[in-house]
Amino acid sequence: MAEKTYSIGEVVRLLHPDCDVTESTLRFWEKMGLISSRRTPGGHRVFTEDDLQRIRIIKRLQTQRYMPLSKIRKLCQSVQSIEELAAVAEFNENFYRPLRYDPSFEPLTREELAVRTGLSPQTLATLEDTGAIRPHLGDGRLASDDKGDAPSETRFDEDGLRVAEIFQELAAFGVEAEDFRETCALTTQLVEIQYRYYFDKLYPRIPAHQQAKQVKVLSDLGQELFRIIYHQTYLAVGERLMREEGLVKADAENTEKAKNS
Repeated sequence: MAEKTYSIGEVVRLLHPDCDVTESTLRFWEKMGLISSRRTPGGHRVFTEDDLQRIRIIKRLQTQRYMPLSKIRKLCQSVQSIEELAAVAEFNENFYRPLRYDPSFEPLTREELAVRTGLSPQTLATLEDTGAIRPHLGDGRLASDDKGDAPSETRFDEDGLRVAEIFQELAAFGVEAEDFRETCALTTQLVEIQYRYYFDKLYPRIPAHQQAKQVKVLSDLGQELFRIIYHQTYLAVGERLMREEGLVKADAENTEKAKNS
């Protein structure tokens, strides 16, 4: 049975309204190397079901993850099949998705974030410098610790907004932005250890043709494990410190009683 194909006009109609593309958009994407089409004997473009799926993926990465077309092109060129591209795209969407993901949220400039939270741009810049909030790079990623990925226009996602809101409440208790620096540095070290284990021990064991699909599984498991271990450790350390604090207070009270006896 011959493979079903669609004209460029049919593609636009089939994808609308869930994937809003135009004929000129598809021609431009083809010129960039993002998609390709076959030609009829008369020279007209025709597309397959795989092409339609590729177009959906590209549009989703562009509109939901704010990924520039140049980066999407590299992503498309790095995989061999539409199944692998779908797996890699799904991983990128989930991996870079903020914890407080809101599909209607538009990343905020520092000035907009200042208005939303009541914090000064200087305070937000300090929070950014400590690593408590990180600029949105326009492709789903956050700025890295080496500062080599600083975006031309600083914007913050949903998590950045929430961190700023939390700091605003903590500031009422005397917490300062600079207080986050050590915590963020130690967290970076801990997460780097986690990544090193992932890269050195787990990832090499996955067959190359399965890596795109399995990397999301490993990422989800690793993050869930980290959250549980952190929660358990948080409770255990809290109990120990409160017990030690109680002993210190008891010793102080006993010492005071001894002095007065």
